[in-house]
Amino acid sequence: MTMQRVRRSSAASLLLLVILVVALVGCASGNAREAEPFATRDAEKTAVMSEAQQTAIIDRFFPTPGKATKEPTPIVVLESLVLTTSLGSNNEPQQEVRGVSGTGTLYAAALCHYLTKGSVATAYWTNKDDAVAYSSEISIDENAETRWLAFQWNIDGSLPPGEYVVYIYIDSWLLGSLVFQLR
Repeated sequence: MTMQRVRRSSAASLLLLVILVVALVGCASGNAREAEPFATRDAEKTAVMSEAQQTAIIDRFFPTPGKATKEPTPIVVLESLVLTTSLGSNNEPQQEVRGVSGTGTLYAAALCHYLTKGSVATAYWTNKDDAVAYSSEISIDENAETRWLAFQWNIDGSLPPGEYVVYIYIDSWLLGSLVFQLR
């Protein structure tokens, strides 16, 4: 009885395999010449779709930039930073000081190159712990190849003596700093 089941099982498997082969042979009809136009048409569709996808991706993630300018955007350069108590006619310092007494007017005179209209120059006057004691701004109203910027601080005597620092920025870019003493 066991042998009979094995034979039936083998016969059923063989019959199922023959039916599957016949079904597959029935689906496959035609020859290579008949298939060629369809293969060419499908290949062309794939190429068009690929190009459309590439164009859409480039347009979305890599937009066309604005027109190039003939001149590069200049970078502001700080040539000199001096502390002074008096200025000349073009804001140039009259004498350099390393520190000041507890009251009076102090200037941070910055000689800058390549200033551009619309920029904002800022001086932050801080103590040794970087706590801002005072700040002053200068708006750049015209392009300048070279210009002295004078940042004024009127010291009223309320600050303790010690080491202070002035930081000079142009449009949030640090140009330089200078350490000085308040006596």
